[in-house]
Amino acid sequence: MSSVAGHLPNGSNAPPDTIGLNRRNGKQRSCEPCRKVKTRCDHRIPVCRRCQVKGIAHECFYHPAPLTQSRPLHHSSSQSPSRHQPHNALAARNTTSTATATSAFVTTPAFAGLVATSAVLSSPSPGLETNPHSAFSDQPSSFEPSQVKQTNPVDELQVADVLSCLSELDFISKLFKRWYEVSEVRILPTQFALEAISSLHPTATSLSASPSIHSQTATTAARVLQTTLQSLVIPPDTAAADFTRLLTGPSLRLETLGLLFATAGLAALKLPNTEFIFIHHAPSKTERKAFASKMSSASETCLAICDRYFIVNDVTVWLRADNLTLTSLVYGNTSPQAWHVSGLLFNDIVALNLHRQPDEASRGPLFLEEIRSRVFAAAYRTDKAMSTACGKPPRLPRHYCGRRQPLHLRDDELTGSEEDIRAAIEALDEDGWSQRENLHSTTWLRSRFVLSTFREEMLRVELGFGDSVHDEDMLRGISCGVHEAWNRFPRYMRYDHGCWDSNPSPNICFMLLVVYLEYLDIVFLVERLLYIRVHASNSQGDDSALLTAAALVLSTTVTSSRHLSRSSGAYIDYVWVLMFYGLPSATVLALALKKSANLGARALHPLSWPGMYRQLSALAADLEGIVETSDYSHSPMKRGSKFLVDTLDEALNARMTTNATATAAIPSVTVSVPPQEPAQPSISMPSFSSSLPAESFDFLSMDEGAFGEAMNCLDASDIAALDFASFGRGDIWGA
Repeated sequence: MSSVAGHLPNGSNAPPDTIGLNRRNGKQRSCEPCRKVKTRCDHRIPVCRRCQVKGIAHECFYHPAPLTQSRPLHHSSSQSPSRHQPHNALAARNTTSTATATSAFVTTPAFAGLVATSAVLSSPSPGLETNPHSAFSDQPSSFEPSQVKQTNPVDELQVADVLSCLSELDFISKLFKRWYEVSEVRILPTQFALEAISSLHPTATSLSASPSIHSQTATTAARVLQTTLQSLVIPPDTAAADFTRLLTGPSLRLETLGLLFATAGLAALKLPNTEFIFIHHAPSKTERKAFASKMSSASETCLAICDRYFIVNDVTVWLRADNLTLTSLVYGNTSPQAWHVSGLLFNDIVALNLHRQPDEASRGPLFLEEIRSRVFAAAYRTDKAMSTACGKPPRLPRHYCGRRQPLHLRDDELTGSEEDIRAAIEALDEDGWSQRENLHSTTWLRSRFVLSTFREEMLRVELGFGDSVHDEDMLRGISCGVHEAWNRFPRYMRYDHGCWDSNPSPNICFMLLVVYLEYLDIVFLVERLLYIRVHASNSQGDDSALLTAAALVLSTTVTSSRHLSRSSGAYIDYVWVLMFYGLPSATVLALALKKSANLGARALHPLSWPGMYRQLSALAADLEGIVETSDYSHSPMKRGSKFLVDTLDEALNARMTTNATATAAIPSVTVSVPPQEPAQPSISMPSFSSSLPAESFDFLSMDEGAFGEAMNCLDASDIAALDFASFGRGDIWGA
């Protein structure tokens, strides 16, 4: 903590990481492992140096009264007394300064299932009557977590350190507002976000104008922490215009601060370098990274404190969503860090029953239920993308999730009065889409959510255990279903290469491209599974559908990458499209070229061998250029890029060898010519028959049978050995 030392209580000069640990006699407490073995402890927190060196950091905690026997608490007989004993180091540290406990685990009560323990125990006649309320609802339950009323002085110091970030509120506000102006992946309505950031200015002013900054910061930190420990109650009749007052001003909460800081850090990394706000603030890339790291640290501190006091509500879910986006951007969406953070998000969604549609008794305000549907849709899609990337089962299976997809409403419609919201809903079509051309953040949430349901079915086949006949039927059904779903999307959602020239917003063009690529990617993966599970066992297996799908993905990727590479601030999007969509499909086609050249088969029709080779070479060159930069030199892209380049080299060498052999087989004719001057030796290049421009082709209209002739000898092991999951397909939260 950078600014903790200025907030020490009672003018203490102790190091900031050893304060608040004094016993009643004035001596500092020792951690439990050091105390039990009677070894000198250096009293550092959260982990002393000895425990860190010994590798027992998870056991290091400071008991408030180690020699005092705990008094048994009066609880229902169904609650085990052992539940109140710390079961690990984190739980033990959370019980510091514990006096009494009260529940503040605020959730949306919803049906928990007829077999839920709470429903069974609350029924006078199990099996005949049920009380279907959630185990985490506001009803008294033996499963409710507890939260301490009294706070830890160390936590107050951490909150004060978070508040010190408000010294840069001017820059944070500019980043925040600009992000909500240009971003197409927002979940919260813009009005709520701007009201929240504006409400912080009085707090920042009072902190900077106070003659005793440290004292004022400590007072504000204590107030914010106490407010955070109170339940976030949102009455069902809350108007959208009054919602932010529950989270800001005198009711400022720690999770609100964390949400704003996480968004500011995300904006610092995602906004283009040419933005005007970077002229006077963080002009260099290094400074922006340092600022984003500071914002990320502040938001993670807010989450850590909320976790220690079991604070779970809508705002903490929003904070975890933004924190996942930031973590994925920094470490990669297939990193262990991103997997862990996403798991915490999914856990909170299930704990709050946001995965289920609420009943009448537990339904919140209409605008809030729509925001919850947006959050669930984004989390559901991210879960499927990460499962595809990591080759792991989904953690939010649709089978248990009854929450409907969000309606196609604009932010200004959602933040109006309830009558205005209902009028806007009435104007939607039967599928919940706007009947007018309306492209905004909810458009992408809805469409990608629908496509993710088919991705989950595909993962069920790929990661599950089934027979080939049943798998083929399921895959055929997925293929038909995703085509039908795509055709049901509004016409104004169709991606066209010309939109980059006709649409004034490159962000909208990019999102249209992303939705289209996700659709094509599912088709490609389904055909790949069909080939591996069904056709590969047959020597005459038809692989034309696989190559057709791969060729269409490659063509769309290569063509769009030219526009993305020229767009200001689109470099991250450019890298993402090449890696997660272009690389896997290109690898399949590169293997096809290699097999075709080795066999001496004719070129893929109607795109010539040189034409396909040029498109693959263009993609390979782009990937190599990205790998050479320090930011994107992580192993999945480096490994995939090298495999693609090596395969293309082998294909070209085989092509040249085959042509040279064919040329040598032609009978030679002796011709007498006059003597000539010695000439420099020349290299014989293969004579490519026809050369089509490497532009976009309608591969779905190609003669699919022509592909099979060149690919009959392609083994399933060649494709399976690629380990497509290791390439990291999928995308970051909110991309």
